[in-house]
Amino acid sequence: MRRVLVALVLTTLITAGAGPITSVAAQPRDDRPRVYVLHDSVMLSARDETRAALADHEVNFDGFGGFLVAAAPEVIARQRHLIDDIVVLQLGTNYLGDPAFFRQSVRRTLDVLADVDRVIWVTPQRYRVGMDTVNAILGDEAWGRPNVELADWTSIARDPAMTWEPGDVHLTPTGQAHIASLIAQHVRGRGRYDDAPVGAVAAFARRHGLEVRGWAADPDTPVPIDVRIWVDGRVERIRRAGIDRPDIIHLGHGSRHGFSHVAAVPDGPHYVCVEGVNAQSARTRFVDCTVVITDNEPVGDLQAAHRGGGVVRVKGWAMDPDGRRPIGAHLYVDGVFVQGRRADRLRLDVAQRHDNGRRHGFRFVTRLEPGRHRICVRGLNIRAGARNPEVDCVALDVRAG
Repeated sequence: MRRVLVALVLTTLITAGAGPITSVAAQPRDDRPRVYVLHDSVMLSARDETRAALADHEVNFDGFGGFLVAAAPEVIARQRHLIDDIVVLQLGTNYLGDPAFFRQSVRRTLDVLADVDRVIWVTPQRYRVGMDTVNAILGDEAWGRPNVELADWTSIARDPAMTWEPGDVHLTPTGQAHIASLIAQHVRGRGRYDDAPVGAVAAFARRHGLEVRGWAADPDTPVPIDVRIWVDGRVERIRRAGIDRPDIIHLGHGSRHGFSHVAAVPDGPHYVCVEGVNAQSARTRFVDCTVVITDNEPVGDLQAAHRGGGVVRVKGWAMDPDGRRPIGAHLYVDGVFVQGRRADRLRLDVAQRHDNGRRHGFRFVTRLEPGRHRICVRGLNIRAGARNPEVDCVALDVRAG
């Protein structure tokens, strides 16, 4: 459905012979520098204020309600006659909930504008779930592009005076004046969002949950800043980013900006974000987000041997990386449960290899009919309600007699 919607929008915008979308016709050129503004419904009511704030510039607007970033590259290509050195993008409000598609759309848009001296992207308001993802992707894609800067409308729009009601994005007269002022500051080279915290985040599945580590710095100061670590939409912990990271010193922020945290989470996918706290004000910025899947299910190994007379001996080990204590082991033959016991026999070789306790071994003895059998052992997950996977399976031929 999302792709159908995008296709409909693009078809509307790019129909052969169609004229410019709601754009103001370009005036005869004068000596004023040009600014091209591509926007959605947020900026519709602030056009006059933006022109007034940039009275010394020629400002050309394109945009309408519901504008999607996916449509931007084609619109920009058709409107190149309005574009000189500065482009302002107020896009991202109409996020469809598909981060991969949104990232691809942002990347295509910035690629089309790679030859423009300055691209100013106005970050959208956090008015609903998903907008932190939008801002994280915008920050990620702007990083490393010297012609792109972000104008922090996200922080300013937290003030309820900016919009008509909570959860709305449409601007009051106060909001119109403020967004126009923000854009004008950036156009004139006085924007301050580039001095907000920057950084990078990585997350890894670990015993007992996941580990979040990375770095965050405020370009205004070499002093370590605080970071808020978010897991699945809530603040997990506030940490000081002060761990020595010699690998980032070449970025020009110093080296003591690393952080690390282990969060106890259930197995499954988790969305992790890190928010940097600005050294100069209470404003914050999500420096990076990532997704990690924790799957610390039981693991193990088994061997089975036929000793004659239908007697089969099964031995091996099973453990759960989430804890050092012995877990339950269940024997299955041809998909049918046979017996269970604790995997608590001494296994020094497993302890040396996995450093997770010494008692994880098991042994089973059972009788089977002649023929080929599939023998499996399942490990019982420490976490209640979690999956109890097959840690290992073998095929065994049982001979008669």
